[in-house]
Amino acid sequence: MEKYITIREQIKAKNIEASNLFLRKLWSELQMIRENGWFYQPFRKPGENRVYIGRCNFGDVSFDYKNKGCIENMYFENVKAGEEQGIRDAIRKARDIEDINDFYVRIDIPNQGTGICCETDGKTGCVVKKDRTSIYMQMQAYGAKDLEYLLNKKVVVLCNILMLFVDVFCDITSLETTIVPFREYSESLRALDTTEYDYEWVDLDELPTDRDGNRIVPVEAVRLWTDVAASNFNEDKVELLVNACRQFYTAKIMEKRCGGYLCDMGISNAVNSLMVSALEPLAVLEGVQPERCPACGNMKYSVVSNIKNLVEKYSNETFANFICKVFYGQRSKFFHEGRLLTAERKIDVCWPQINIKEQTGMYQVQNTVNTNLSDWVGWLVRKVICEYYKGTGYRYPDRPCRTGSSNAPTVILHRLWSG
Repeated sequence: MEKYITIREQIKAKNIEASNLFLRKLWSELQMIRENGWFYQPFRKPGENRVYIGRCNFGDVSFDYKNKGCIENMYFENVKAGEEQGIRDAIRKARDIEDINDFYVRIDIPNQGTGICCETDGKTGCVVKKDRTSIYMQMQAYGAKDLEYLLNKKVVVLCNILMLFVDVFCDITSLETTIVPFREYSESLRALDTTEYDYEWVDLDELPTDRDGNRIVPVEAVRLWTDVAASNFNEDKVELLVNACRQFYTAKIMEKRCGGYLCDMGISNAVNSLMVSALEPLAVLEGVQPERCPACGNMKYSVVSNIKNLVEKYSNETFANFICKVFYGQRSKFFHEGRLLTAERKIDVCWPQINIKEQTGMYQVQNTVNTNLSDWVGWLVRKVICEYYKGTGYRYPDRPCRTGSSNAPTVILHRLWSG
């Protein structure tokens, strides 16, 4: 009969960052023993200071803690006796080895009719070739397996950023990542010959390109990507910027993939609602402090008010009221009640009907995805990102970010009103 044992090793991590780094190192070490499959099912019993992670190929895994987020002891249960020493060695290496290695990585993105030209920030480089664009970066990881884990998380964010700034849809499965020598990485950091970036572009026809027609990614977007690639988890403000990019990306991907269904009831509403929702993380970034309800003591968040202030900061009161009343108001009704603008589908005629909810207005025409809305939301998200990185000193001084008054909101407001 096979014998099973329990392993307990003291870790005494000082903070949550050290705990997460230890887990990454431990799983890298376990992967070096053999492929480590998971039945990942984390939970914590009420009243216990012990977190059960799940079952892997080496046994049932858990840890306990004295302070939240700080692993005190690591446990492996139902371990085969013959594997005990290998697991103990892996735990001790993950705990005791402090070295983190530098890796230089190339991400190859197939060109889609045009290349992508990234302005370098001194840490992220770019090389444009006929068939692909190569983005170079430096990352820190415990080993090759740990690097693979980090890249799987980070590449998705790169796709979100590229959709926002150059309208390029990167299929994750088509991207190739390669570890490269330092010399190849350093050569990619040479400044590319780009034209001055136009921060006020709105429509895709205005998208900035270099002399060879490659779409330009401004240095602020590159700095955002560098910040994302440099850490395991993003700092709070960076995470809000990433969330806005992700919301924008999700809406655009739905729009691209739904094709002929975009005029169907519900689908177009979902796309428009997701698009305007990309403003919510940016409203949080403005730092408006919520009030506490005197009745129940819970925090009160005025999302609409925060979005109105955000939009007004970059445009004017009329445009801010229009966005909040029309698009954000429709978003709330759709997500909370499932209410549509109309019951009409795309047909040859539209019969006039009085709105039975409001009773003083008419139902709108058939649902459509508002491409002008995505133009404006994309413009604003880009403006906030550029202003953020300008404000933290990352901008090159000879290329100021023009975040002052602009006629872009007026132009888009006319487009939205005129359909």
